[in-house]
Amino acid sequence: MQNFFQRTPFFRLLVPLILGIIAYQYLILPVWALFALFGLAFALIFSSFFVPRANLQYRFRWLFGSGVSVFLFAFAFVLCANTDRRNALEHLSQEGIFLVEVTRAPSERARSYLVEVKILQFSDSIQIVPSQGRAFIYLAKDSAVADLRHGDRLLVETEFNPPEGVRNPDGFDYARHLERRGIGATSFIPSGSWEKVGRNERFSIIGLAQHFQLYFLNVFRQFDFKREDFAVLGALTFGYTDELDSELRASHAAAGTVHLMAVSGLHVGIICAVFTFIFSFLGKTQRQRNLRTVIILLLLWMYAFITGLPPSVFRSTLMCTFVLVGGLFSKKSLSFNTIFMSAFFMLTVNPNLLFSIGFQLSYSAVLSIIYFLPRANKLVSFNNKYAKWVYDSLVISLVTQIATTPFSLYYFQIFPNYFLFSNLIAIPIATFIIYFAVTLLVVSWIPILSVVVAFLLHLLLRALNLSAVFFENLPYSVFIISLNEIQVLLLILLIFALCYYFFSRKYYALVVAFCCVIGFFGNNAQIKHNTLNTQKLIVYSGNRHTHISFIDGRQNLIYTSDYTELHRLASSFWNNRKLKNPIEINKTNYFMDGFSFGFSSVVFNGLRILILEEDFSHTYTTEEPIKVDYLIIGNGLRPRIERLLECIEPKKIITDRTITVWFTNQIREVAKERSIGFHSTRLDGAYVRKWR
Repeated sequence: MQNFFQRTPFFRLLVPLILGIIAYQYLILPVWALFALFGLAFALIFSSFFVPRANLQYRFRWLFGSGVSVFLFAFAFVLCANTDRRNALEHLSQEGIFLVEVTRAPSERARSYLVEVKILQFSDSIQIVPSQGRAFIYLAKDSAVADLRHGDRLLVETEFNPPEGVRNPDGFDYARHLERRGIGATSFIPSGSWEKVGRNERFSIIGLAQHFQLYFLNVFRQFDFKREDFAVLGALTFGYTDELDSELRASHAAAGTVHLMAVSGLHVGIICAVFTFIFSFLGKTQRQRNLRTVIILLLLWMYAFITGLPPSVFRSTLMCTFVLVGGLFSKKSLSFNTIFMSAFFMLTVNPNLLFSIGFQLSYSAVLSIIYFLPRANKLVSFNNKYAKWVYDSLVISLVTQIATTPFSLYYFQIFPNYFLFSNLIAIPIATFIIYFAVTLLVVSWIPILSVVVAFLLHLLLRALNLSAVFFENLPYSVFIISLNEIQVLLLILLIFALCYYFFSRKYYALVVAFCCVIGFFGNNAQIKHNTLNTQKLIVYSGNRHTHISFIDGRQNLIYTSDYTELHRLASSFWNNRKLKNPIEINKTNYFMDGFSFGFSSVVFNGLRILILEEDFSHTYTTEEPIKVDYLIIGNGLRPRIERLLECIEPKKIITDRTITVWFTNQIREVAKERSIGFHSTRLDGAYVRKWR
């Protein structure tokens, strides 16, 4: 372990930097505290130079290391604060006319185009002032939107609002996700509320990269690939994922090959291998090897820019750069220190990358490959190069899956059971797809040859997609499990302990591993115990439909008109709480189907709950109002609330997002006048009532 720290100085630099980035998310340090930390750091560093005797210098060498660690911890706070300040959007929630500049070409959605913009200027009836920040705007579908490119400037009449945070229990924090990407607001802009007013003519390497990406994608489009084939081709070659639909993603996720759909280290490694093979003749002298490295690096960075330079590609290309440059000075260039060096520089550029799923997955995968592959090759020797290739592929697939499993289960809650076999097929096919795609771009102007290459490329794409569907449809193709933060840490520690024991035979590592297993299952049992002793009523904040959960222990009863949307909103919560598969409440004795005039009645935990299903206020009358505990108004209705409350007397009214803002405000005012409790999932997020 001591040798590891001596050989990896960047690991010792990376740890305090990461700790500082994490601490920034949970602590607020005043300016004086930061100055105190910097002062302590410099005091420790300088004091290490004034130790008088040589033997004491070795004993007090920790002074310099501690000072550097404290400095990097405080430096991480400054980095994060500066990043937040730089990304902060001015004139938030102010209606006016904004001058914005397109920073990424439009991406087509179901009912609009998503455009990333940089805000330059704000004006209203009083002032015209400079502004700053980056935002997502959703432009209503229009033929003119598709022609927008990087650098185009638009005048938009709108109001930028902060993106929504967590709206449902254990839901996705979209606001935090965008904030870490540097996006501070979103806005929907209908047709007629925007106008193109010019273009930024200054040279932009990002704009040039996006131009080339669109050009090459249009070359592919000339050969009439099927929609799903073109979607995979664009994703594999240039990281263009706009045309990947949810069904195709789900197939590859279940097969364990979804990582191929995002350009990352695998793709950059394949491209690097292609360039290395092409220029292999430059290797006889040191000067030729230096020239070869420079050429490969230039081509790699050109490829990275053509993909649009997403973080995953930038990270992988930077990693390859360190490896190739290190190879000029050392035979063993692919080392842990090289990887830690790339991570250190990445985080100093953008500390929010630490929370990127791609960052966590790629670095855990690369570190596991570097650690396990040489040791696995010592266990078995092969005379046949093809057998060795199969063995290496299996080892890489296995150790990559092991290393990324804690993160995959935490974020995606799915484990592909056939990942070994699917990747053994998919990775070679994907490699040949990239080879043939590059060839097609080169020979696209040659009629017969380009058609032949496109036909072979079509066969490979078909084979890749069909293999994903095949593994998806096998019995028990996926295992669904969710982990919380404690379980993720325990699982990572368990993997480290077992690996350390396997190669060192230190029995205390087994003790640590056993404690991790006990802690993991103990935490799981505690969650189940808490669930068994809890009852909850949840009205979800859905987009287009009404969704309600009645949770009684592990029993999960649901009321919904669209199970697909409810599953997307609530599946993480259900899995995290170890609930059973949902059952429609109208198939249980909780449901009282005795009302035919527009609502369903549920009795849950002694409370009577009415769910409005149609507006009957014009036709239904009653001598005495129906007394209920909860009245849930959803299903997109627009009831006359005064007339409705003549028929129903609730203690609390809950409206969901299917009710328009105007009707929501109207219902809230009437409820306030009559001293009736009110909750809107549109305004306040999901409603949760918990017993025990």
